[in-house]
Amino acid sequence: MIDISFRNRTGLKPDILSAVIGADSFFYGLLTTNGQLLECNYYKVESFDDESIIDKIKSDIYSTKSLTVKVAYSGKPYLHNEKSNGGSLTRFFPAFSNKDIDIDTLTDQEIVVDYGFSKAHSKFLEQVLGHIDVKFHLSTVMANYYYPYSASKVVACVDNSKLHIMYAKDTKFMFYNQFDCIHENDYLYFIRMVYDEMKLNPESSPLELSGRVDSESPIYKLLQGYIRNIDFMYSAVLDVKDLRYKDKQHYYLDLFATSICV
Repeated sequence: MIDISFRNRTGLKPDILSAVIGADSFFYGLLTTNGQLLECNYYKVESFDDESIIDKIKSDIYSTKSLTVKVAYSGKPYLHNEKSNGGSLTRFFPAFSNKDIDIDTLTDQEIVVDYGFSKAHSKFLEQVLGHIDVKFHLSTVMANYYYPYSASKVVACVDNSKLHIMYAKDTKFMFYNQFDCIHENDYLYFIRMVYDEMKLNPESSPLELSGRVDSESPIYKLLQGYIRNIDFMYSAVLDVKDLRYKDKQHYYLDLFATSICV
């Protein structure tokens, strides 16, 4: 996969630490309040109890004392259309009884996202970050970043072994899901499935990509054979300070979108 880590060599002071934690990864960035990305590091994490990786990340980050810390969780959520009732999640999903449960509301619609950090995740974040000011689920981050949706929009975020995909239309959140992907063909399969389920025409409904993918990736080349219009996500505000990645800011859209969530 693409190496997208770089250090802060600008001399500028960050204001925000934005992080995305998944089933087997931790991705953080240091940003200023005006959207300058000064540093980021992506780590594969075999075990969130591994003291060596905890010490490595703590050493790289150095200190979060003066930073606002925002974390997005990319694990499997439970989305529903009514406000959560106390205890409903653990009643229907017993595995959540062993997790620290959080709840987000997507934009201003009555769509609630329940999700749970495992005990290992929670301990890891406490040790690595020291404090967290606010937490979100990645579906919330993606939805809020693009709200209001002025047109039909399919957005996909590619990770090492997961695909996150969201669809919105006419200012309405319509769909979010995530899929486990082993081969690049899996990404194509699930994106095609979403297009079919949402009754979207791949000739006229564009796809926006972010994450660890670029125009040379096998995933991208496969998608080109199915979807006519594919764009990489772009923000007029995000300013990636490392010149190697300045024109490939889509690698960092999840960090940036997390940093501007409130």
